[in-house]
Amino acid sequence: AMTIMPTSRSLSENPGTGAVTVPLLKTGARAWGETDFEGLARGEAAWDQGEARGPVTLAVAATKKKGQGDKAVESRLAVFGDASFASNENRRMGANRDLFMNTIAWLAVAEDQITIRPHVRGANFIVLTPRQRDGIAFFVLYLLPTLLLSIGLGVWFARRGR
Repeated sequence: AMTIMPTSRSLSENPGTGAVTVPLLKTGARAWGETDFEGLARGEAAWDQGEARGPVTLAVAATKKKGQGDKAVESRLAVFGDASFASNENRRMGANRDLFMNTIAWLAVAEDQITIRPHVRGANFIVLTPRQRDGIAFFVLYLLPTLLLSIGLGVWFARRGR
């Protein structure tokens, strides 16, 4: 299922920990790990020499056992390159909610709770940039009422003049 992570960072494994890691999320082959943050602030993104090429890992699950035999204790860890995917704004997009809830179930050692939840038909969402949102607001709040008022006054003056 597709997840949406608007401000993600790439992750890599630290091999010296002794933990067993498994990548949970990876980007497509055309993605890359951007390092020019000043260019991103200007809205410019392009692959530069030295940047990691896709697929780039965005989430990792890790386990590590301590102790021997029956007294062995397993520690679990999940690391995401973007915490905002589970926020109120983004949790209903794609499979973000299922990913978050299933990760919590796995961390709590409640694998029986891991599932793909049924989709509840609700409103469709559209993602707009701030510029697009401001343009729609300007049209609806200022331009359209002014246009309708001008047409109404024009009709009124034309009928009054007869």
